[in-house]
Amino acid sequence: MISSYRTGEIIRNTYAFLDRSRVFIIVCVIIGLFVVLRWFYLIDRYSINILFWDQWDFYNAFFFDNDISLIELFRWQHGPHRQGLGFVITKVIVHLSSWNTRAESFVMGVFVLLSLVLFLCLKKKLFGRISPFDVLIAIMVLTPLQHALFTNTPNLSHGTVPILLLSLYALSWTLVASPVKYFFIVIINFLLTYTGFGFFIAVITPCILLYDLWHSAWKNNWRKLWSSFVALIVVALTTYSFFIDYRFVSGAANFQFPHPRPWEYLIYMSLGFSNFWNIKGSNMSSIIIGSLILVAVVWVLIIHVNRY
Repeated sequence: MISSYRTGEIIRNTYAFLDRSRVFIIVCVIIGLFVVLRWFYLIDRYSINILFWDQWDFYNAFFFDNDISLIELFRWQHGPHRQGLGFVITKVIVHLSSWNTRAESFVMGVFVLLSLVLFLCLKKKLFGRISPFDVLIAIMVLTPLQHALFTNTPNLSHGTVPILLLSLYALSWTLVASPVKYFFIVIINFLLTYTGFGFFIAVITPCILLYDLWHSAWKNNWRKLWSSFVALIVVALTTYSFFIDYRFVSGAANFQFPHPRPWEYLIYMSLGFSNFWNIKGSNMSSIIIGSLILVAVVWVLIIHVNRY
């Protein structure tokens, strides 16, 4: 029987060999190009130039009143979230394309591609280099499972702009200079909070900043401590401003919070992870596979928090 140490050594040697292999690098580049071309082929093939479903609701901002200010567009609410930065960009696209919704779909495709580039930059920032294996990042980001972005109801604010902002948000945390880093964090946090389902960042950012405050105090880094404190105040004010004139509108019938069976939140999360890998359904196998992925993600998070 091969020992676990021997197995690990074989895996490391294989990884190192493939990482240096020109043939493997070329294959990964070809796969990456195919993934990008497939992404835009799907948009071209399946996006349509017609207003559909929810667009008839949030496009009301453009139908009758061209004097709506950018601030009103930014704070425009559709369902449980505000439209934010994505809606301002939508206004520009509507004006330049003469209401061509296919143009909006292609802009969404470009934004997701930019997100991929930023995620690769983040990977390089964290680990020092780009590897042929990073083609897996491209496969995950440009997955056809995201087809609803352009085949259902195109809405830049819903998920496309938030994922782009989220990649910028993650990169901002890697900056060294504290004042500059926290400046970008509070700005991007503001844009995310107001744009689609990016509003969940309003819960995440304060938690990170509170940890940052504790860590800075422990290290006696008073400059960083002050920057974290100011950023926390700005983030709190951002969240407060979000709820001014806000009306909670559920996107689902019979919505109830908290859910009477709270353990089903974990089941739902596990199904989300399994669905991302195209494992459909709500059967036990999907729950088990999704739960394993969820545990792995949490475990990686704990490891990196401890290293910080």
